[in-house]
Amino acid sequence: MNKFIKILACIACFALFTCAGCKENDPDYPSLADGSMSRLALITGTTELEVDFDYASIWEGVVNCSESNNLNYSYYRPAEMTDEAIVQQFQYAIEDGATVVICMGDVFVHAIKTMQES
Repeated sequence: MNKFIKILACIACFALFTCAGCKENDPDYPSLADGSMSRLALITGTTELEVDFDYASIWEGVVNCSESNNLNYSYYRPAEMTDEAIVQQFQYAIEDGATVVICMGDVFVHAIKTMQES
């Protein structure tokens, strides 16, 4: 379990640095192999983005990265912080075409594990 948390923390740090270090893509290079655009999705906690500074900072990185690379983006906020509600937000993001889903914090560990197993 401890090893799983360390791996998850590394993935979260990588996602954060990826969004923070975005630069513009070559316009002749499509985002996906089929030529469609990627979609970034952020799953937040139950608080509004304007209230939670951490999520607001991550959202700003998602917006900046997406706009510099002509990508679609959106965020999803569960009604409650239960594993079922978070998994449902993951499913909504994927149904909406998300190719990258970003989340932050230990509360997402079980939902991520559930999504990996399905």
